[in-house]
Amino acid sequence: MPIRPYELMHHWSVRDVADYDVVMIEVHVLRSQCDEDGNIVTDGNWDRYRVHLELQTVCMIWRNPTL
Repeated sequence: MPIRPYELMHHWSVRDVADYDVVMIEVHVLRSQCDEDGNIVTDGNWDRYRVHLELQTVCMIWRNPTL
């Protein structure tokens, strides 16, 4: 099944995703500098950093495939 452009995909509610459904999750991985306490800072070196996942899309690939 080829992946279609986002505007052609069906919109799914969280309630529509069931056990064993296969979904593709697209995220942006963001990295920001932080101090020794984990607080984000805007200057300094990259010795310490935090990683954030920003959810972009969730696409249904297969509905409840048999295992």
